Amino acid sequence: MPIFQGKHLTATAPNHRGFTLIELLVVISIIGLLIALLLPVLGIARDTAAQSARLSDMRQMMIGYTANYTDNKDRLIYGKLPFIGDVDGTPSTIRVAGHEFGSIIAQRYPWRIAPYISGVWDILHSHQQTPEAPKEGEPFADAFDKAYNISIEPGFGLNTIYVGGDLAGQGFVRVGTNFPPSYTPNRGQHVVFQASEVLRPSELLVFTDSKSDLPPPPGTEPRAGDVGNYFSTPPRLRGEQQWRANGSEMENLKPGTNIGLPEGYVADGTTTGFFDGSARTVSYEELSDMRLWANKADSADYDYTTQ
Repeated sequence: MPIFQGKHLTATAPNHRGFTLIELLVVISIIGLLIALLLPVLGIARDTAAQSARLSDMRQMMIGYTANYTDNKDRLIYGKLPFIGDVDGTPSTIRVAGHEFGSIIAQRYPWRIAPYISGVWDILHSHQQTPEAPKEGEPFADAFDKAYNISIEPGFGLNTIYVGGDLAGQGFVRVGTNFPPSYTPNRGQHVVFQASEVLRPSELLVFTDSKSDLPPPPGTEPRAGDVGNYFSTPPRLRGEQQWRANGSEMENLKPGTNIGLPEGYVADGTTTGFFDGSARTVSYEELSDMRLWANKADSADYDYTTQ
């Protein structure tokens, strides 16, 4: 006789039911919607981080720029030296990796400011792969090519017309008729050559984002990515408008001419370094005001040819 009596229990297989096609489509649609909502946010966050990095780089540029003129008795780094000859008796040359370079390498600012900025090439070429720098012991021709490539397309352009001088903007005056020619800075005019001459340090821009807007030579493929430029072109120059702000875009009004278009790399605005050492993103409309470019400008449409 059984001691315990109760219901007889039997094991039954679990009732597993898979997702229907409609349920799968609903889940996929929800995931797609979430991705669509998140992608713009992620893009904005990425661009914000990239622009913060460029602003940090610009602050390093301004620290180096200030250290340069502090070491040189308040004299600002020349903007763009003449292609050949000397300035106030000093030849336009620079020593790199044991070689003496002149002409098109020495006339640009990058190699002249390099000793004052740690990691300068990564900063100047953050818009693309950093070119290889010359090394000690290399043949002259190899070192020359590398020095040239690293100096011509930095992502930050110098305001050469109004800060430091540029022969193309009447920044230097030829002295005599000898050859090679001799020049002297066009002092007392539109160009600032000494730090003590700056009237509004927090409003005078020194460096900006800069792009070369030239088409590729015939028979060659366009360069991948943005090409930088070592100078930055003001909105007005020699009585002509060079570029125009068009909302979130920059319009080059001198196509086919080598201008340094001050267009942002990662934002609808330009990374800008000011003489007081500050750095900020400036809108294209704000950058159209010549009072940011020229120390003596008293109006938004100032041009040194009309002063």
